[in-house]
Amino acid sequence: MSIEIVALTVVVLADALLGLLSQIFWWQRKEYRWDRIKVHLVGSEGAPRHYFLVLLAMVSAALGGLFGHSSAFALHFFPWLTLLAVLAHHLIRIRRQGMLRPDMTLKARLVFVVATVLIYLLLTIGIRILGEPDIFIIVAFLVAFLPLIVAAAVGLVNIPAWVRKQQIIRQAAFDRNKVHPAVVGITGSVGKTSTKFFLHQLLEQASRSVRSTKQHRNSEFTVAQDMLEQLTSDIDVYVAEMGAYRKNEIKLLAALAQPSVGVITAIGNQHIALFGSRESLLNAKWELIDALPKNGTAVLNADDQLLQQRAKSFTGTIIWYSIHKQVDVYMSDVTLGSTETTATLHIQDGSYPITLPLVSEGLLISFTAAAATAHALGVEASVIAEAASSMKSFSRTMEIRSGKNSSIVIDDSYSASEDAVCNAVKHLSQFPRSDKRVIMVPVIELGTEGSAVHTRLSKVLAASKARVFVYGDTFAEELSSAIPADQISWFADAKALASAATEGVSKDTVVLLEGRIPAVVRKSFFL
Repeated sequence: MSIEIVALTVVVLADALLGLLSQIFWWQRKEYRWDRIKVHLVGSEGAPRHYFLVLLAMVSAALGGLFGHSSAFALHFFPWLTLLAVLAHHLIRIRRQGMLRPDMTLKARLVFVVATVLIYLLLTIGIRILGEPDIFIIVAFLVAFLPLIVAAAVGLVNIPAWVRKQQIIRQAAFDRNKVHPAVVGITGSVGKTSTKFFLHQLLEQASRSVRSTKQHRNSEFTVAQDMLEQLTSDIDVYVAEMGAYRKNEIKLLAALAQPSVGVITAIGNQHIALFGSRESLLNAKWELIDALPKNGTAVLNADDQLLQQRAKSFTGTIIWYSIHKQVDVYMSDVTLGSTETTATLHIQDGSYPITLPLVSEGLLISFTAAAATAHALGVEASVIAEAASSMKSFSRTMEIRSGKNSSIVIDDSYSASEDAVCNAVKHLSQFPRSDKRVIMVPVIELGTEGSAVHTRLSKVLAASKARVFVYGDTFAEELSSAIPADQISWFADAKALASAATEGVSKDTVVLLEGRIPAVVRKSFFL
C-alpha cells in the first residue's frame, strides 16, 4: 500500500469522524428537528464560513473530476485540497471551542451507524461507477456532502423513532385515563422551568404528593415518557412543562396530559423565528387554555399585555398574577437585594410579608406564578407565604455562587431570552463591587426581531458599566451599538475567552454567566 493511500485513509477517517460527530451534535442540540436546523442555517445565527467550506469542497472535488483524467496532478491536488481544508476547519474549531460531540444517546448512536453505512454504500457505488483510480474524487465528494449524508441518516432514523414515539404516547394516554391527579400544564416564552420548580416546592411544603416533568422534558414524546415513569395513582398533583416550536404542539400535549389548570407565563420573542410573529406564538400557547375543561382554571400573567387582550374572550375562570398590578395574586413593596428579595405577597384579601432567597425580577415573577397556581389548587395562602423562605432556584438560573479568588458568580447559563438577559444584567447593580463582567452568547431563534433585540440589549449592557465578553460574532454590530469599544470583546475561541474573562478576577469581581456559553468557559470561573 502506497504512502499516499495510507495518508488518504488517515485524513478521510479524521474528516469523517469529526464531521459526523459535529453534525450529529448540532442535530441533537436542535432536537433532530428540521425546522430548527433550517432556522439555524438560514437565519442570522447561521455560520457563513461553513457555506464557504462546503462550496470550496464541492468546487475542488468537481475540478478534480473534470481535469483528473487529463492531468494526474489535478486528479490528486483538487481532492486533497478538499480533504485538507475540511480537516483544517475541524482542527481550528477544536482548538477554539473544543470537540463538538453529541451525548451518545441511543438515537445519536443510531444516526452515527446509519450515516456510516450510507458513506460506505456511496463509496462502494462510486468506485463501481467511476473505478478505483477516481477514489480521491469520490471521497472528496463524500466529505463535501457529509452534512447531507447525516441529514439523510437523521431522516431514516426518525422513521422508526416516530413509530416508537407514537407507541409510547398512546401508552401514556391510556395510563393517564386510569389515574386522576390534578394536572397542571405550564407554558410560555420564558419562566416555564422556574415556575414548575417553585410550584413543586410549594406543593411539597403543603404536604401534597407531587411529581413534575424532569429537566428539559416538555415535548409530547418526552412528557409521555415522563408520565409513564411518574404518573401513578398515589400522587395528588402532576405538573407538566409544555414547550412548542409550532402550532398544535401544545394542543397535542394538553390532549395527552389533560390539565385542569393551565399556566401561561409570558408571550415574548423566544423562538419567534419558528412561529413568525408574536400573534402566532400567542395562538400556540393559548392552545393550553382552549384545552381546559369547563371547570378548569387559567393562571395568567397580568403584566403581559398580549395575554390580557386575548383573555377578554375567555369565559372560564382566570386567576391573574402580577408583580406590578393589584390583581388576584400580586407582590408589593418589593426590594431586590443582591442575594435575596423581600416583598409583600397578596393572595385575594390576605397580605403576607415574605423573604425569598431568590434574586432578579424574573425569578420573582416565576415565584408569583407558582404562588397563584398553588392558590388555584387550594393551598392556603399562609402556607404559600411560609414556604417562600425555603425556595431554591433551578440550577444555573440566577444561581449565586462563589467563584475563583473570592469572586461572586451569577450563573444564569441554563438558557437565555431578552427578558432574562435584561433582568440578569440589571441585577449586577445590586453588588457594590467595582469589577463587573458579563460573559454571554447572543440570543438565538429571534427571526426578524434579532437585530432590534440585540440593539436593546446593548443599551442595557452599556448602562451596567460591565465589561462584556461575547462568544461568537452574531449581531456584533447591534450589540456594539451602545457599548464603548473598550468595554466589549468578541471571541471565536472558547479557551481564549475563558483566559481573557478570568484574568485578574478577585474579591472585587462579580461575574454574570448568561446563556449557554461553552462548558470550558463556565467551568473556568469556579474553584
